Amino acid sequence: EAHGAMYKNLWSNGPKECIEFPDYTFEDHFGGPIPSYPPREVILEYLTGRADKYDVRRWIRFRTTVIFVTEDASSGRLAVTTRDEVKGVEVVELFDHVLVGSGMFDTPHVPSLPGLETFPGAVMHSRDFRDAARFAGQNVLLIGNSDSGVDLASQLYKYGAKAVGLSGRSGSTPYRWPDRVHLFSGLRELKS
Repeated sequence: EAHGAMYKNLWSNGPKECIEFPDYTFEDHFGGPIPSYPPREVILEYLTGRADKYDVRRWIRFRTTVIFVTEDASSGRLAVTTRDEVKGVEVVELFDHVLVGSGMFDTPHVPSLPGLETFPGAVMHSRDFRDAARFAGQNVLLIGNSDSGVDLASQLYKYGAKAVGLSGRSGSTPYRWPDRVHLFSGLRELKS
């Protein structure tokens, strides 16, 4: 979970058809059609089924971090240094190709906002969010109203946040929000 951005009750923010393998469809796996926006447990079951069908786990090293990749001067191949997070052992291996699959936004962006560093409440990035129930009865401000912000606002409302502020550049979303969710734009400063 250290590098994950998944949280309890997360649903896909894109249709399953965009992540479906042509050689192993959701319909193949589940024996019939399923909704286009399944929860994470359904996607995990589907991916696990495909991994089992093609025995791909034998090529995966779980709990292993890639430290760095450099070109090996003598062979022209890529020297990949990894660390086994359980044993604490680093290993260097040579490869012909490296595929980077960290996602588009692997490095969290936290806006520079006056008052953020002295704000007395909890401050976290969406990648560290795990369970909306933790915020039941609290006032929560989300900065950013794209996919993650909108999904988190829905989760926070559903699981009992007292009020949810959703702040983004545009100050709008294509949704009609309930009365405990408030939209803002042009946020310039945080004050307690």
